[in-house]
Amino acid sequence: MSSLNVNALHVFEVVARHRNIRLASEELFISPSAVAQRIRRLEDELSCQLFIRHSRGVSLTDKGKQLQEDVSSALLLLHKAVNDIKREAGALTVSVPPTFANKWLIPKLPMFRKAFPSIELHIIATDDIANFKSDGVDIAVRQSSEPQDSSLDVNVLSQSDLVIVYSPNYVKSGTSLPQVWNFAGHSLIDDGHFNWKLLADSEPAFVTGSLLQVNQTGMAIDTALAGEGFCISSQLLIQDHIDSGALRVLRKLTIQPQMGFYLLSPKAKSENPNVSQFKTWLLSMITDG
Repeated sequence: MSSLNVNALHVFEVVARHRNIRLASEELFISPSAVAQRIRRLEDELSCQLFIRHSRGVSLTDKGKQLQEDVSSALLLLHKAVNDIKREAGALTVSVPPTFANKWLIPKLPMFRKAFPSIELHIIATDDIANFKSDGVDIAVRQSSEPQDSSLDVNVLSQSDLVIVYSPNYVKSGTSLPQVWNFAGHSLIDDGHFNWKLLADSEPAFVTGSLLQVNQTGMAIDTALAGEGFCISSQLLIQDHIDSGALRVLRKLTIQPQMGFYLLSPKAKSENPNVSQFKTWLLSMITDG
């Protein structure tokens, strides 16, 4: 063959699979005579017989069996390649901190999936800094000081929004709320970010209580929800709990004013419709509360 006749090979594969020209013509939406003609041309080009004709159909010659095996494998690879490209075109990989994923993003996912059903979302929950060049990440949320990387589009989700919160169940047993900064006799849930220490260092009147230490902000929030004491959290992460009354704000804080949640995406992907749609949706959810 001077050039690869993919169309003829496709016709051959369908006939070989059905062992019948009429059934092949129905699948291909062409006439039986057109199917037979293309098979004859393929046999002429290959200088060999591929089928033995019978009154009820066809059977493969040895050369036909060999070609069917190779062509079927090749067509499967082609279909996989095309489907992979289609899937990648509809996929979006998002990297977010674990607590942001659990407390903010996951509860709102049904709304995103309803609005954008064609986007296949891949969520990576990690505190690691995303490497957009090697990790395959399209867009990321990070809690940090404001990024200064000129290759990134940066959107502020929240800044300086730390609050002290507690569950109403914590004070149901008769426990009184602390006066000003005096937390003596109270349980302070620490998530490993040293916010209670920073508060103590910034407020001379601060009197500490007993520390209950966990290693994730999400665990600290859940512990506070269970009525086990006070925790410090970004208000963005717990706004739903505040709105429902499950948590109450004792006091807003001004420690770590440079810290916040930021939405990051490479400028090189600014024209990617999946990135822009996710970004617009997330920012609107933040704005609308």
